[in-house]
Amino acid sequence: MGPKQAPKQTPKKAPKQSPENAPDVYPPLTDLPPDQVRERDEKCRDYWNQCIALGGEYEMRGQFGQTICRSCYQRCRATGIWPDKVNDLECLGGD
Repeated sequence: MGPKQAPKQTPKKAPKQSPENAPDVYPPLTDLPPDQVRERDEKCRDYWNQCIALGGEYEMRGQFGQTICRSCYQRCRATGIWPDKVNDLECLGGD
């Protein structure tokens, strides 16, 4: 007689989540014409420069070990809005 095995468990299905459709969130970059991609990139780059000027480039606790400014910039490029926080740390710069 061998050791007793635990009964097999069936994985639970993840609940379906709807995407956030906030009115101020821009579409992904792939859906935009080139001039709007450039406009969004320039706006996010301006915020990134503000973040660096305020010292956020030295804070290495952003997403995936990046700086806060870099993580905020990537989120801005994806959504079109400079975020308030990334990893519970304030994104410096922005409006």
